Amino acid sequence: MKISQAQKEQTRAKLIEAAVEIISEKGFRATTMKAIAKKADVGIATIYNYFPNKDKIFYAYFEAQYIKLAQQLEEIEAFETYELDEQIQTLIETCLDNFLPDREFVAEAAHLAIFSPFTSFNNGKQAREIFLDTVKDIWNNYLEQRGLERPLSQDWMLLLFWEYYLGIVAYWLEDKSENFNHTTQLIDKTSEIIKVFVESDLAGKLLDLGTFVSRTYFHTYLANFHPEDCRPKEK
Repeated sequence: MKISQAQKEQTRAKLIEAAVEIISEKGFRATTMKAIAKKADVGIATIYNYFPNKDKIFYAYFEAQYIKLAQQLEEIEAFETYELDEQIQTLIETCLDNFLPDREFVAEAAHLAIFSPFTSFNNGKQAREIFLDTVKDIWNNYLEQRGLERPLSQDWMLLLFWEYYLGIVAYWLEDKSENFNHTTQLIDKTSEIIKVFVESDLAGKLLDLGTFVSRTYFHTYLANFHPEDCRPKEK
């Protein structure tokens, strides 16, 4: 019997949901593919038709979350008319709201990112790209509507934004204030700074300055460099 695409997507979602539940309870390292398959009520052979290992299931959760996030933002009426700081704040707060039911799982992901950064980078790369594509679209649409040029340093700025976003998530995971009010205030204050960076391409200007100083310094150094000055002087 041929399995429809809808059935495949349903099974995939069940596997991710099962993985989230078990990893939240037992942790990533103690979770096995066999346990995930059993929880999702599928055969052990079936799970490997969808995911080659538990790492892929783990990060598939974030891929799905970031795809969902992009769709949610598209459904917000007149979202493109918001100021950039408002769009950034909406982006992050919507993401955190989506994470809330799975907060223990997200905490495990944060722990893995800290103590196994290389593994985290490789397997989480696609999720990161999905997230940053959404951010890039927001920035570009905003700048285009206002007749501003895209920053030459945009790729570098996007990577900086990713680190900023991870920092916000880490702060949120430790936030004990009512309704995560402290996190909300932090996002509000920092999103205004990001708006200035994007609109002015401040990061690009700082890079240009650093390149200029570095280039002229080494040029001057090499012009005045004399190998004999490095030789041991005779006593």
